[in-house]
Amino acid sequence: MKKAKKSAKPKALPASAELDLPAAILDAVKKGDAVSFEERVRAALDDLPAQFLFHMRIDLDPVLDVAAVVTTDREAADFLIVRQSGGEEIAIEPASQSDLPIATLIPAYAGLAATLPVAA
Repeated sequence: MKKAKKSAKPKALPASAELDLPAAILDAVKKGDAVSFEERVRAALDDLPAQFLFHMRIDLDPVLDVAAVVTTDREAADFLIVRQSGGEEIAIEPASQSDLPIATLIPAYAGLAATLPVAA
């Protein structure tokens, strides 16, 4: 039986990202070379003090991809939404300022995810 991993320590911020973590995340997602939106967001967070929470593809016209992210660089978490609609420009916004109904669920989801054991 594998042991559950201990919760990860917050990653150190690169000097350039200390001032604006959302901008650093957005820049890394835009520069990502993965095929899917979710893979680009996940890869962007690898070297930043943030964790991927979930991805949702909303089949509207046009299709909307939404990824929820929580920052881990402060004592109080910031919840962010990375979004892309129909292949348009990728954007990032605080969940608290988002017009998406899913934004209100992000803090609750993060709290639930924090209580679940980490798969090994």
